[in-house]
Parts: sequence; structure tokens; C-alpha cells
Amino acid sequence: MEALLPLPTSSPPPPSPVLDPLHSCSNARHSLHGTCTTLSASQSHFKTHLEKYDSILYIVFAKHSAEGEELPFPGEVLGNVALRTKPEGPDLPPPPPSSSSNHTADRPLNLRSLGYSYLPTAWGKGYATEAARAVIDAYRETARAKGEGDWYIEAIWGPANAASGKVLGKLGFTEIGFKSADRVWLAGEWRDGYVVSGLWV
Repeated sequence: MEALLPLPTSSPPPPSPVLDPLHSCSNARHSLHGTCTTLSASQSHFKTHLEKYDSILYIVFAKHSAEGEELPFPGEVLGNVALRTKPEGPDLPPPPPSSSSNHTADRPLNLRSLGYSYLPTAWGKGYATEAARAVIDAYRETARAKGEGDWYIEAIWGPANAASGKVLGKLGFTEIGFKSADRVWLAGEWRDGYVVSGLWV
């Protein structure tokens, strides 16, 4: 996994080995923000997340081909994983921390939302779990080093996207409940809500 390479800033953006695959990811049917129909729309979407939500954003690369051969740097783009701030607060109240933790109700809550998107060629191969675990582990070390307040990660997913729910379960997330909404875009159509999962860091 490598850090996000600089995204093109010109409009319309020129062909990019990073932005082009990200654009394909942003058109996935399970995308929460809806599809981005142009490279410029995808560019704007990722730029907004980086700036407005202080996103910790990584691009996930395969360093080797399916035949085991090493690929030229940086490798084949598979998708992305990110942790962004949630100034609006959690979608559902976090569950009580475990009795063995140091979390307390009177400490400030450092909240981020986990999100990821992958090209269809990367589905079902464990990339989402591996990459998200690496990002969460690094974030956990940051939390321990700072030691200020409580640290909590929230993730939302559509009931039709059971694979995403399984990924979160492998990462240690607890399913909190269903968040009703007037209209939310999930799995290629408008739905009446989404599932919320959470993890104390």
C-alpha cells in the first residue's frame, strides 16, 4: 500500500495513472456518494474529501501480478481506503466501550469514518480487509501517542452489500444498527437507510 500520489489539479484533468482508476472506483454500484460520470467529477470528489474532511487517504496497489511477477512501481491500482473526520457527529450513538478500556463518557470524542472502494477485479481477494487493517493500526498508534480523548471509527454500508459488512466484522467492528434516512444512494438505487458499524480505537 502506498500513499496517495498527487492528483492532477488542471480542469479537465489529463490522463493519470492514479485518478483514472479512482474514477472507475467512484462509479462502483455500491458507492455512497453516487457515480461520478467524468474525471473532473471524480477529481472534485477526492479533492473535497482531502480538504474538507481532513481525509487520511491511501491508494491500494498490487505489487505483483496474478502470476507472481513484480510489477513496475507503483504497481496496479486496486482501490482506495480512507479515514475522514465527521464534524456532524456519529450517525448512531457509539456502543458502550468494553469494561477493560480506558474510554469514558466525559472525554472528547475523536471521530472518523472509514470508507473504501475497489475495482471489481480486486473483489473477494482480501485486499479491503488487509488495507483497512493497516490504516486502522496506524491510526491506533496515533491515538495512543496523542492520548487526548476517546477515538472511535464509524463505517456505514448498505444491507445489499453484505461483503462490506463481512470486511468490517473481520476488522473488529460492531454492528450498531440501521440508520433510517429519507433517501440515500446505495447499491445503484435510492434506499431508505443504511447499516452503521463502529469500532473503539
